[in-house]
Amino acid sequence: MFLRLVGLSYLIAFVSLGSQILGLIGSRGILPAQQLLDAARDGRGRLMRDIKHATVEMKQAVAGMQARFRSAHDDMARSQQRMLRGFVSGLRATVAGVRKEFAAELAGARARVQQS
Repeated sequence: MFLRLVGLSYLIAFVSLGSQILGLIGSRGILPAQQLLDAARDGRGRLMRDIKHATVEMKQAVAGMQARFRSAHDDMARSQQRMLRGFVSGLRATVAGVRKEFAAELAGARARVQQS
């Protein structure tokens, strides 16, 4: 008997809720559903336009960053090549000087050996 009374109270509650929802959201309610759906569609359209605009801006920003990166990379590569050429040139000069000194010392040693 108790469960039947609980079931009856649920039935009354849902019937009451149905009539209240129609009064609130129905076509002639406080918040007409068509206006709500139109507002949602407009909001979605604005959101999609904003996303599209932001995407275009982001693509342009990324393209600019890539161009600046390439330019900076090229400058850095040229600078590194100049530094490497300078290093190699200095190394060659140092090696040539060491070879001359070695040749002079070797000639001096041979001359001392021949004199002895």
